[in-house]
Amino acid sequence: MSLKPVALLPGCARFSDQPHGDRIAALLLCRCRHRCQKSSTAWPDGKNRFQATGQAAQSAGVKLRARGIAESGEIDQAITALKLDGATTIIVQPSPFTYRERNHIIGTASDNNLATIFGFPAAARDGALMAYGPDYLHMNQRAPLYVSQILKGTKPADLPVELPSKINLLVNLKTAKRLGVEVPLSLLIRADELIE
Repeated sequence: MSLKPVALLPGCARFSDQPHGDRIAALLLCRCRHRCQKSSTAWPDGKNRFQATGQAAQSAGVKLRARGIAESGEIDQAITALKLDGATTIIVQPSPFTYRERNHIIGTASDNNLATIFGFPAAARDGALMAYGPDYLHMNQRAPLYVSQILKGTKPADLPVELPSKINLLVNLKTAKRLGVEVPLSLLIRADELIE
């Protein structure tokens, strides 16, 4: 697979296939195994992310069903439908839309007693059960190195693409307690941050 620079950070890719499998593993460790739903959007990388998550879910024996959300007016209805369909957990695909709407998604899921797992750390601090994803601050701190090289005459296409090197796992213990989810010690030990 050939990677090209994305977004505003030449050379810094904001994705990796690894977090999808680890989100499923974390989901299993938290005993939310029965039914897992995924909230997805029209984000161009969404299909790749959904396929990677689907493969991890299948190999773990987790039933994965998708609901697409393209605008904020669809969030409440989609989450309510997931709950009525028997979901216990929603894996929220990272995108600019879901980042912007994370508080709405977390709040509606919480109102429906659903756990949420996000792909960006800020969501766990905002009330998601857990988040597992790149450290965007670390990635953004790398951007000036690329800008410097470009200003010195290096063509952006000649710069290497860096996949995230720092992936953080955050577990929100307040949310776990409220949802009645017992987080295993092995996951607590592995977490980069515990929110109490």
